[in-house]
Order: sequence, then C-alpha cells, then structure tokens
Amino acid sequence: MPPTAPQWTIPDWLAPLGRLDPAALAAVALTALVLAVLTFVFATMTWVRARRMARHYGTLMRGVEGQSLTRAVESYVERLNAVERRSSQVGDQGRATSTRLNQAVQHVRLERYSAVDASDNQQSFSLALLDAADNGIVLTALYTRSGLRVYAKPVQGGGSPYALSAEEQRAIGRGEDD
Repeated sequence: MPPTAPQWTIPDWLAPLGRLDPAALAAVALTALVLAVLTFVFATMTWVRARRMARHYGTLMRGVEGQSLTRAVESYVERLNAVERRSSQVGDQGRATSTRLNQAVQHVRLERYSAVDASDNQQSFSLALLDAADNGIVLTALYTRSGLRVYAKPVQGGGSPYALSAEEQRAIGRGEDD
C-alpha cells in the first residue's frame, strides 16, 4: 500500500474558515499578505528615519569642538554675559569721560588789540579759556610803554561777575563782532 498523505486537522477555532469558498479564502489570505508587506515597508521606513534622526541628534549634541550642545550654549551665554558686563563698564567709563571732557578747555579764543593807541602794534590781548558750557577764565594782558599788566577774570556761562571790556567780551564770544 502506498504511503498516504498526512492528514491535516484544522483547529476548532479555524473550523469556520473551512466552510468558506476557496476564492474568498484566497482573497483574505492575499489581503493579509499585502497588509503584512505594507506594514513591513512602513516599519522599515520608520526604522531608517529613526536612525537618521538619531545620527543627526548625536551630531548636534556633539556640538562644536567636541563639546556637547548644552555646554556650547552655556559657553556662549557666559561669553554674552561677560560682553554685557564689559559693555556696561565701557558705557560708565564713556559717561565719565564725557563729563570730564565737557569740563575740559574746549574753546580757546584770542583777541589782540592796541590798549593805548595804534603805536603798540597790537601787543595787548585777551585770551578766553572756556569749557563746553562757556565756563572758565579770560586772561587780559595790557601792554603800555611803561609796562605790562595782567588780569584774570572768571567766566560762568559766558559772563563774569566782573565788568568785561569789549575785547574780553569778543574773546569769550559775546562781543558785537560775532
């Protein structure tokens, strides 16, 4: 007697499938196969994207010069804070320098003239030394044949508590010829 083919037994839970039309059963199997292939393709694409993202993340976290991104950002923040502190110091120094400059002699004006007559060849003069607010002094040297006299008068805001000659007023910039 020839050997008989093994008999397959269908489990009870699959018994209803045995009553299906073979064409319908083939359609279900084909649909299951297509879904399995699509799931495999989708899973493979997801795995590839995940690896690529992990590689990019690793590169990003490695940062500049082998530092982690976190350390690189902390370093930049520290440097930015140092720059802000230095900028504040420079601003303070600039304001102090500006204040000192405003108080420094900025306007030097010289008015030469003849004090007595036209024969002394304009040897007398008034010299104004003023800051930005027209504060300072006016020096006057009056030359005559008998000698030289020098006067100093304080100047506040372009004026003086002492009487100013026309030449002194021109020297401080308040004369009629300006």
